Amino acid sequence: LNPTLIGEDFAYYLQDIPGAFFHLGISDKGSKNNYPLHHPKFSMNEASLLKGVQLFLAILLNKL
Repeated sequence: LNPTLIGEDFAYYLQDIPGAFFHLGISDKGSKNNYPLHHPKFSMNEASLLKGVQLFLAILLNKL
C-alpha cells in the first residue's frame, strides 16, 4: 500500500477513549465511476465489507 495524506480528527477521540482507526480502502478502483470518498457518486467496493468484518472478528477472537 502507498501512504496517503488524509486528514482525520479521530485522534481527538483517542485522547479520551482507547481505540484504533483502520483504513480499509473501500473505493472501487475497477469501476468506471471511481469517485473520491465524499463525492455524491462514490461507489463502494462491497467486497471490502468482508475485510472489515474479518478484521473485527480477528480482534474479538484475540481478546477472548
